[in-house]
Amino acid sequence: NRALQEMEATLKRCQINLPPFCHFTPGEWREKGHEYDEIRDNMLGWDITGGACMTIAGAMLCLDHVLNALAPRLAGRFQVSTTVIKMIPLALMAVCGAAVGMMNGRMAENFATMSTGAISTGEGLMASTVAVAFAYEGWILATSINAELRDAKRTLPRALVVGSFIVVLTYILYYIGLTGAVTTEELMASGEAAAKMAFQRVFGETAGTVVFVLIVISCLGTLNGLTLSCCRGMYALAVRNEGPMPELFRQDFNHLFFQIDIKRQLTDKGEQL
Repeated sequence: NRALQEMEATLKRCQINLPPFCHFTPGEWREKGHEYDEIRDNMLGWDITGGACMTIAGAMLCLDHVLNALAPRLAGRFQVSTTVIKMIPLALMAVCGAAVGMMNGRMAENFATMSTGAISTGEGLMASTVAVAFAYEGWILATSINAELRDAKRTLPRALVVGSFIVVLTYILYYIGLTGAVTTEELMASGEAAAKMAFQRVFGETAGTVVFVLIVISCLGTLNGLTLSCCRGMYALAVRNEGPMPELFRQDFNHLFFQIDIKRQLTDKGEQL
């Protein structure tokens, strides 16, 4: 509290005015109505592109690179874990949302009626195409580990094809589940917030926070996947004797670092003698 008071005093001396909600007490926040929900949903004005968030993102990028460099097997397990964790809420909404929708009749209503919102075939179509392309862009990263797979020419194509069908089917069922919790108009008007709204209606108010946590885990998984593939890119080229300095990048760097450490220790002991 003292640090916050000193910060406020410093800002006041510099003639920087904070928005009124920055001065609300916890009791005052509890008395505020739905007109302040947007501020609450945006974490009291936290800028997702601000310096603090970019600093955290940079720190996570460095930590994830260290994880992939020093413990690649652990990084692989982390990648699989984040994928499984991300699939759990999608499956729950697909099953529970559909069940709730069939019981309350909302799903049938959504399928029977068309949204009255304006449907654009121009910019809306292009924006959705970009979003779909971005969603599947990550599959190209899977090819970076082909040199570490057994029978990669057979295993990797099967994994990509089967994985694609699993993802498509999961998201189709997930959006069917959403129609059981929110109306089509709410889904089109609220966008990403509609998912939080649907989870809250099906699983309770706490589910909104759980969804946010799962989104963070999903983002960490995406970051780890990108780092994992980039770390293996040079190795995948080098084992085929391609790219710059293949004789260097095809080495087992964990073994190489172990050798360097042993040599350093022997050198230190020799100097002591």
